[in-house]
Amino acid sequence: MIIALVGFIILAFKKNTRWKYWLVTAIGAFILFLVSAQSFSPPDYLSYLNTYSDTQIPLSLPPVSSDMSRISIPEIGSIDIPNSMEIQNQADRQSVEAYRKAVGLSPSNYEGVIFRQKDKDKYSCILVNTHLGEPGDFSKLSEHFTLSEKELSVLSQQMRNTIQKQIEENPGMKMLEWYPPKVEIINDMTAVVFSYHRQLADRPPVLVWTYEFQNYDRSIALTISYRETEKQYWEPLFKRSLDSFRITNIIGNE
Repeated sequence: MIIALVGFIILAFKKNTRWKYWLVTAIGAFILFLVSAQSFSPPDYLSYLNTYSDTQIPLSLPPVSSDMSRISIPEIGSIDIPNSMEIQNQADRQSVEAYRKAVGLSPSNYEGVIFRQKDKDKYSCILVNTHLGEPGDFSKLSEHFTLSEKELSVLSQQMRNTIQKQIEENPGMKMLEWYPPKVEIINDMTAVVFSYHRQLADRPPVLVWTYEFQNYDRSIALTISYRETEKQYWEPLFKRSLDSFRITNIIGNE
């Protein structure tokens, strides 16, 4: 369970094949491995993916600053994370799975890289994960694409309904606000960006962003989240993390 309902819609727009892979992976990234994914049928119409102009990637990186650490992610690339974060260890993952079992949720089966804050009085998370498909299932990473307002509207409605349903299956969790998706160029790579606001019981609300990238035979998701009350601390750090994100394992450009 890994990334992108965005691919489900985009792929349906493009050629209407292998949509289920994208849907299943999307839900996992959006609810931060707390719930299980489920399948939906693709739209009954075809639209068009507007792809244009190859770009030269990856962009070069400046030296890493003293308050950040550059982390290599196997089969993906690299990202700079704040020194106030660390890779989640196996014990922490096991505790998450134990909680899921205790409240009657299915295992997350999450296989991506997870970074968590070191200070247990704070909350932040960076997730990076991949879902493998077949060659040509997705656009090349070097291709920029756009989506029409209609396509973004369909994508938004599908995602919002799916994620809200899944969030509400978690005891005490609710979605506070959903923001319209948009297409952005991140470090010269096209991403569809989703964001929402969620809350668990009476804990501080959490802001979540997922950036979905296509890479020819795979999709890659970068998800960042932090408490709204800690925005002043995490926002500038995570902007630097986002600016540093590079996918170096570029497929299909031979």
